[in-house]
Amino acid sequence: GRANRLRHRFKHYVDAPALADKVISMLEGRETDRPFFIWTHFMDCHLPYVSGKGRKWFDETAQHLDALNYPSDIDPTAAFRPDRPKSAEDWQAVSALYDASVRGVDKEIGRIVDALDIMGLGKNTWVVIAGDHGEELGEHGDLGHNFVFYEHSIRTPMMFRRLGEKKQRTGGLATSLDLAPTIASLCKFEKLEDCVGSSVCGEAVSERPHVVMETFFGGNCLFHLRPIYLGVRNHRYKFLWKEWRDPRDKLTPDEPELYDLKSDPEEKNNIFRPDHPALPPLRRAAAERLAEIPEISSERIVNAFGEDGRSAIAAFRHEN
Repeated sequence: GRANRLRHRFKHYVDAPALADKVISMLEGRETDRPFFIWTHFMDCHLPYVSGKGRKWFDETAQHLDALNYPSDIDPTAAFRPDRPKSAEDWQAVSALYDASVRGVDKEIGRIVDALDIMGLGKNTWVVIAGDHGEELGEHGDLGHNFVFYEHSIRTPMMFRRLGEKKQRTGGLATSLDLAPTIASLCKFEKLEDCVGSSVCGEAVSERPHVVMETFFGGNCLFHLRPIYLGVRNHRYKFLWKEWRDPRDKLTPDEPELYDLKSDPEEKNNIFRPDHPALPPLRRAAAERLAEIPEISSERIVNAFGEDGRSAIAAFRHEN
Protein backbone atom coordinates (compact mmCIF):
# COMPACT_ATOMS: atom_id res chain seq x y z
CA GLY A 1 0.00 0.00 0.00
CA ARG A 2 0.87 3.68 0.04
CA ALA A 3 2.36 3.51 3.54
CA ASN A 4 4.73 0.76 2.43
CA ARG A 5 5.82 2.80 -0.58
CA LEU A 6 6.45 5.90 1.48
CA ARG A 7 8.52 3.87 3.94
CA HIS A 8 10.82 2.86 1.08
CA ARG A 9 10.92 6.14 -0.80
CA PHE A 10 14.54 6.75 0.26
CA LYS A 11 16.89 4.66 -1.86
CA HIS A 12 20.09 2.95 -0.80
CA TYR A 13 22.09 4.74 -3.48
CA VAL A 14 22.02 7.54 -6.06
CA ASP A 15 19.64 6.50 -8.82
CA ALA A 16 20.27 6.16 -12.56
CA PRO A 17 18.39 9.34 -13.60
CA ALA A 18 20.47 11.44 -11.19
CA LEU A 19 23.70 9.85 -12.40
CA ALA A 20 22.76 10.42 -16.04
CA ASP A 21 21.95 14.05 -15.24
CA LYS A 22 25.42 14.42 -13.70
CA VAL A 23 27.21 12.85 -16.65
CA ILE A 24 25.35 15.02 -19.14
CA SER A 25 26.13 18.09 -17.04
CA MET A 26 29.82 17.18 -17.07
CA LEU A 27 29.73 16.78 -20.84
CA GLU A 28 28.10 20.18 -21.23
CA GLY A 29 30.65 21.81 -18.92
CA ARG A 30 33.77 20.07 -20.23
CA GLU A 31 36.84 21.88 -21.55
CA THR A 32 36.23 21.53 -25.27
CA ASP A 33 39.93 21.58 -26.23
CA ARG A 34 40.83 18.56 -24.09
CA PRO A 35 39.96 14.86 -24.27
CA PHE A 36 37.75 13.53 -21.47
CA PHE A 37 37.07 10.32 -19.60
CA ILE A 38 33.88 9.93 -17.55
CA TRP A 39 33.01 6.85 -15.51
CA THR A 40 29.88 6.11 -13.53
CA HIS A 41 28.40 3.08 -11.79
CA PHE A 42 24.66 2.47 -12.01
CA MET A 43 23.29 0.67 -8.94
CA ASP A 44 19.58 0.37 -9.75
CA CYS A 45 19.90 -3.28 -10.82
CA HIS A 46 21.17 -4.24 -7.34
CA LEU A 47 18.84 -5.31 -4.58
CA PRO A 48 16.40 -3.81 -3.87
CA TYR A 49 15.54 -3.38 -7.54
CA VAL A 50 14.15 0.08 -8.24
CA SER A 51 13.25 1.93 -11.42
CA GLY A 52 12.40 5.59 -11.43
CA LYS A 53 13.61 8.94 -10.26
CA GLY A 54 13.85 10.54 -6.85
CA ARG A 55 11.73 9.88 -3.77
CA LYS A 56 8.66 8.95 -5.82
CA TRP A 57 10.56 6.46 -7.95
CA PHE A 58 7.80 3.87 -7.56
CA ASP A 59 5.39 6.02 -9.58
CA GLU A 60 7.52 5.29 -12.67
CA THR A 61 7.92 1.57 -11.95
CA ALA A 62 4.45 0.79 -13.28
CA GLN A 63 5.39 2.39 -16.61
CA HIS A 64 8.47 0.18 -16.95
CA LEU A 65 6.50 -2.93 -15.97
CA ASP A 66 3.78 -2.14 -18.47
CA ALA A 67 6.31 -1.56 -21.27
CA LEU A 68 7.73 -5.02 -20.55
CA ASN A 69 4.25 -6.62 -20.58
CA TYR A 70 4.24 -7.30 -16.84
CA PRO A 71 1.26 -6.46 -14.61
CA SER A 72 1.67 -2.80 -13.73
CA ASP A 73 0.19 -3.31 -10.24
CA ILE A 74 3.12 -5.40 -8.94
CA ASP A 75 4.21 -4.03 -5.56
CA PRO A 76 7.29 -1.94 -6.48
CA THR A 77 8.78 -2.50 -3.00
CA ALA A 78 8.60 -6.32 -3.14
CA ALA A 79 12.39 -6.62 -3.40
CA PHE A 80 12.84 -4.65 -0.15
CA ARG A 81 11.61 -7.59 1.90
CA PRO A 82 14.38 -9.11 4.05
CA ASP A 83 13.52 -12.73 3.29
CA ARG A 84 13.84 -14.55 0.00
CA PRO A 85 10.61 -14.91 -1.98
CA LYS A 86 8.63 -17.96 -0.91
CA SER A 87 5.96 -18.46 -3.57
CA ALA A 88 6.21 -18.66 -7.35
CA GLU A 89 4.19 -15.44 -7.51
CA ASP A 90 6.68 -13.64 -5.25
CA TRP A 91 9.63 -14.83 -7.38
CA GLN A 92 7.88 -13.63 -10.52
CA ALA A 93 7.24 -10.22 -8.96
CA VAL A 94 10.87 -9.75 -7.95
CA SER A 95 12.05 -10.93 -11.36
CA ALA A 96 9.75 -8.43 -13.05
CA LEU A 97 11.07 -5.61 -10.86
CA TYR A 98 14.63 -6.58 -11.78
CA ASP A 99 13.72 -6.38 -15.48
CA ALA A 100 12.11 -2.99 -14.85
CA SER A 101 15.30 -1.75 -13.19
CA VAL A 102 17.34 -2.91 -16.19
CA ARG A 103 14.98 -1.06 -18.50
CA GLY A 104 15.29 2.04 -16.33
CA VAL A 105 19.10 1.96 -16.51
CA ASP A 106 18.96 1.33 -20.25
CA LYS A 107 16.81 4.43 -20.66
CA GLU A 108 19.30 6.59 -18.77
CA ILE A 109 22.29 5.25 -20.70
CA GLY A 110 20.33 6.09 -23.83
CA ARG A 111 19.98 9.68 -22.62
CA ILE A 112 23.76 9.93 -22.27
CA VAL A 113 24.35 8.48 -25.72
CA ASP A 114 21.78 10.84 -27.24
CA ALA A 115 23.43 13.80 -25.51
CA LEU A 116 26.80 12.84 -26.96
CA ASP A 117 25.36 12.67 -30.46
CA ILE A 118 23.48 15.95 -30.09
CA MET A 119 26.71 17.65 -28.97
CA GLY A 120 28.51 16.27 -32.01
CA LEU A 121 30.71 13.99 -29.92
CA GLY A 122 29.28 10.64 -30.99
CA LYS A 123 31.82 9.98 -33.76
CA ASN A 124 34.80 10.72 -31.54
CA THR A 125 33.72 9.13 -28.26
CA TRP A 126 33.66 5.50 -27.22
CA VAL A 127 30.79 4.57 -24.94
CA VAL A 128 31.66 1.47 -22.92
CA ILE A 129 29.00 -0.49 -21.04
CA ALA A 130 30.16 -3.34 -18.79
CA GLY A 131 28.66 -5.28 -15.91
CA ASP A 132 30.69 -6.43 -12.92
CA HIS A 133 28.36 -9.33 -12.07
CA GLY A 134 25.01 -10.83 -12.93
CA GLU A 135 22.06 -11.46 -10.68
CA GLU A 136 20.37 -14.63 -9.50
CA LEU A 137 16.59 -14.66 -9.42
CA GLY A 138 16.00 -18.05 -7.84
CA GLU A 139 17.72 -20.25 -10.43
CA HIS A 140 19.75 -21.99 -7.70
CA GLY A 141 17.58 -21.00 -4.74
CA ASP A 142 19.06 -17.59 -3.98
CA LEU A 143 18.36 -13.93 -4.70
CA GLY A 144 20.95 -11.32 -5.61
CA HIS A 145 24.60 -12.07 -6.27
CA ASN A 146 26.85 -14.23 -4.16
CA PHE A 147 30.23 -15.83 -4.67
CA VAL A 148 29.17 -18.50 -7.14
CA PHE A 149 30.20 -19.18 -10.72
CA TYR A 150 26.86 -20.07 -12.24
CA GLU A 151 26.03 -18.32 -15.51
CA HIS A 152 23.41 -16.03 -13.98
CA SER A 153 26.13 -14.50 -11.79
CA ILE A 154 29.15 -14.40 -14.11
CA ARG A 155 27.74 -13.74 -17.58
CA THR A 156 27.72 -9.96 -17.95
CA PRO A 157 27.42 -7.44 -20.78
CA MET A 158 30.45 -5.79 -22.38
CA MET A 159 29.58 -3.37 -25.18
CA PHE A 160 31.54 -0.71 -27.05
CA ARG A 161 29.77 1.96 -29.09
CA ARG A 162 30.93 4.79 -31.32
CA LEU A 163 28.68 6.51 -33.84
CA GLY A 164 29.29 5.17 -37.34
CA GLU A 165 31.13 2.01 -36.29
CA LYS A 166 30.12 -1.22 -38.01
CA LYS A 167 28.26 -3.62 -35.71
CA GLN A 168 30.06 -6.80 -34.80
CA ARG A 169 30.03 -9.40 -32.06
CA THR A 170 32.84 -11.59 -30.82
CA GLY A 171 32.24 -15.27 -30.24
CA GLY A 172 35.23 -15.54 -27.94
CA LEU A 173 35.40 -16.17 -24.22
CA ALA A 174 35.94 -12.72 -22.73
CA THR A 175 36.37 -11.62 -19.12
CA SER A 176 36.39 -8.29 -17.29
CA LEU A 177 40.20 -8.46 -17.48
CA ASP A 178 39.80 -7.71 -21.19
CA LEU A 179 38.02 -4.41 -20.59
CA ALA A 180 41.04 -2.10 -20.20
CA PRO A 181 43.05 -3.66 -23.07
CA THR A 182 40.02 -3.34 -25.36
CA ILE A 183 39.53 0.33 -24.50
CA ALA A 184 43.24 0.96 -25.08
CA SER A 185 43.08 -0.77 -28.46
CA LEU A 186 39.96 1.06 -29.61
CA CYS A 187 41.44 4.41 -28.58
CA LYS A 188 44.76 3.60 -30.30
CA PHE A 189 46.72 3.82 -27.06
CA GLU A 190 50.04 2.06 -26.64
CA LYS A 191 49.73 -1.57 -25.58
CA LEU A 192 49.16 -1.94 -21.85
CA GLU A 193 52.05 -4.19 -20.91
CA ASP A 194 50.91 -4.89 -17.35
CA CYS A 195 47.39 -6.03 -18.29
CA VAL A 196 46.56 -9.72 -18.00
CA GLY A 197 43.67 -9.54 -20.45
CA SER A 198 43.51 -8.88 -24.19
CA SER A 199 41.42 -6.82 -26.57
CA VAL A 200 38.16 -8.57 -27.45
CA CYS A 201 38.74 -7.40 -31.02
CA GLY A 202 41.86 -9.56 -31.42
CA GLU A 203 42.71 -13.20 -32.00
CA ALA A 204 43.83 -13.77 -28.40
CA VAL A 205 40.21 -13.66 -27.25
CA SER A 206 38.56 -15.25 -30.28
CA GLU A 207 40.93 -18.22 -30.03
CA ARG A 208 40.95 -18.47 -26.23
CA PRO A 209 40.19 -22.08 -25.23
CA HIS A 210 38.86 -21.33 -21.75
CA VAL A 211 38.59 -18.75 -18.97
CA VAL A 212 39.38 -19.28 -15.29
CA MET A 213 37.61 -17.68 -12.34
CA GLU A 214 38.52 -17.65 -8.66
CA THR A 215 37.05 -16.31 -5.45
CA PHE A 216 36.60 -16.81 -1.75
CA PHE A 217 33.07 -17.15 -0.44
CA GLY A 218 32.82 -13.56 0.77
CA GLY A 219 34.89 -11.77 3.34
CA ASN A 220 38.61 -11.20 3.28
CA CYS A 221 41.39 -12.92 1.36
CA LEU A 222 43.11 -14.96 4.07
CA PHE A 223 44.74 -17.46 1.74
CA HIS A 224 46.18 -19.59 4.52
CA LEU A 225 42.85 -19.97 6.34
CA ARG A 226 40.16 -19.98 3.69
CA PRO A 227 39.28 -22.36 0.84
CA ILE A 228 39.75 -21.00 -2.64
CA TYR A 229 36.93 -21.55 -5.17
CA LEU A 230 37.76 -22.02 -8.86
CA GLY A 231 35.71 -22.19 -12.03
CA VAL A 232 36.91 -23.09 -15.54
CA ARG A 233 34.63 -22.52 -18.53
CA ASN A 234 35.21 -23.43 -22.16
CA HIS A 235 32.76 -23.12 -25.03
CA ARG A 236 30.77 -26.14 -23.88
CA TYR A 237 31.60 -27.18 -20.31
CA LYS A 238 32.04 -25.53 -16.95
CA PHE A 239 34.01 -27.11 -14.11
CA LEU A 240 33.48 -25.80 -10.56
CA TRP A 241 35.91 -26.82 -7.83
CA LYS A 242 36.65 -25.76 -4.26
CA GLU A 243 39.29 -26.84 -1.75
CA TRP A 244 36.48 -27.37 0.72
CA ARG A 245 33.14 -25.72 1.31
CA ASP A 246 33.33 -22.52 3.31
CA PRO A 247 31.19 -22.87 6.48
CA ARG A 248 29.20 -19.78 5.44
CA ASP A 249 28.44 -21.24 2.02
CA LYS A 250 24.91 -22.61 2.18
CA LEU A 251 24.41 -22.43 -1.58
CA THR A 252 26.80 -24.86 -3.29
CA PRO A 253 27.48 -28.60 -2.84
CA ASP A 254 30.57 -30.13 -1.27
CA GLU A 255 31.55 -32.06 -4.38
CA PRO A 256 32.89 -30.63 -7.64
CA GLU A 257 30.45 -29.68 -10.36
CA LEU A 258 30.55 -30.12 -14.12
CA TYR A 259 27.91 -28.74 -16.46
CA ASP A 260 27.30 -29.20 -20.17
CA LEU A 261 26.26 -25.68 -21.10
CA LYS A 262 25.09 -26.80 -24.53
CA SER A 263 22.46 -29.24 -23.28
CA ASP A 264 21.99 -27.72 -19.82
CA PRO A 265 22.34 -23.92 -20.10
CA GLU A 266 20.63 -23.36 -16.72
CA GLU A 267 23.16 -25.62 -14.95
CA LYS A 268 20.62 -27.86 -13.28
CA ASN A 269 22.27 -31.25 -13.94
CA ASN A 270 25.68 -31.80 -12.36
CA ILE A 271 27.38 -34.42 -14.55
CA PHE A 272 30.67 -34.51 -12.66
CA ARG A 273 32.45 -37.81 -12.34
CA PRO A 274 36.24 -38.19 -11.95
CA ASP A 275 36.62 -39.98 -15.31
CA HIS A 276 34.47 -37.64 -17.40
CA PRO A 277 36.28 -37.13 -20.75
CA ALA A 278 35.78 -33.35 -20.68
CA LEU A 279 37.51 -33.01 -17.32
CA PRO A 280 41.32 -33.33 -17.94
CA PRO A 281 41.91 -29.99 -19.73
CA LEU A 282 39.64 -28.19 -17.25
CA ARG A 283 41.50 -29.70 -14.28
CA ARG A 284 44.85 -28.73 -15.80
CA ALA A 285 43.67 -25.16 -16.32
CA ALA A 286 42.55 -24.96 -12.68
CA ALA A 287 45.89 -26.35 -11.44
CA GLU A 288 47.83 -23.94 -13.65
CA ARG A 289 45.92 -20.99 -12.22
CA LEU A 290 46.63 -22.10 -8.66
CA ALA A 291 50.33 -22.35 -9.52
CA GLU A 292 50.28 -18.68 -10.55
CA ILE A 293 49.00 -17.52 -7.14
CA PRO A 294 52.01 -17.02 -4.84
CA GLU A 295 49.92 -17.37 -1.66
CA ILE A 296 48.88 -20.92 -2.59
CA SER A 297 51.49 -23.47 -1.50
CA SER A 298 52.70 -26.29 -3.72
CA GLU A 299 51.38 -28.75 -1.16
CA ARG A 300 47.83 -27.42 -1.54
CA ILE A 301 48.03 -27.67 -5.32
CA VAL A 302 49.31 -31.25 -5.27
CA ASN A 303 46.73 -32.23 -2.66
CA ALA A 304 44.01 -30.84 -4.89
CA PHE A 305 45.11 -32.00 -8.33
CA GLY A 306 47.78 -34.69 -7.91
CA GLU A 307 49.95 -35.14 -11.00
CA ASP A 308 48.17 -32.29 -12.78
CA GLY A 309 49.20 -30.12 -9.84
CA ARG A 310 52.85 -31.21 -10.00
CA SER A 311 52.93 -30.61 -13.76
CA ALA A 312 51.40 -27.14 -13.33
CA ILE A 313 53.96 -26.18 -10.68
CA ALA A 314 56.86 -27.44 -12.80
CA ALA A 315 55.59 -25.61 -15.88
CA PHE A 316 55.12 -22.36 -13.98
CA ARG A 317 58.61 -22.52 -12.45
CA HIS A 318 60.13 -23.28 -15.86
CA GLU A 319 58.40 -20.29 -17.46
CA ASN A 320 59.38 -17.92 -14.65
